[in-house]
Amino acid sequence: MYKKALMAIVAIAMISMMFAPVFAWEYPDGSSDTKYEAWGPRVDSMLIKLYASADSEWESGIEGGEIDITDWPLDHTHLVKYTTPPWDASLVVYGYGAEFGANLFD
Repeated sequence: MYKKALMAIVAIAMISMMFAPVFAWEYPDGSSDTKYEAWGPRVDSMLIKLYASADSEWESGIEGGEIDITDWPLDHTHLVKYTTPPWDASLVVYGYGAEFGANLFD
């Protein structure tokens, strides 16, 4: 008896939730404008350049001022080069933890 009543209550609750409005995103500033966000980062244009190798990315991209940030780990030669004068005054090298590579699960 109680099981049937409980199942009926659960079924009614589930059916009523189907008709409840759902909001996928709430703006922290309370606005409903989807074209402008005053509260978060924005990139108007982004250029992603591809380099032939990691060395060319470091030597022409970083040293030439073509790119600002990279997610590739530095090899020991470039790490020593960029953390000693004269490059240590213009480049900041941050450690981000261990490099475990990428895993793909199908």
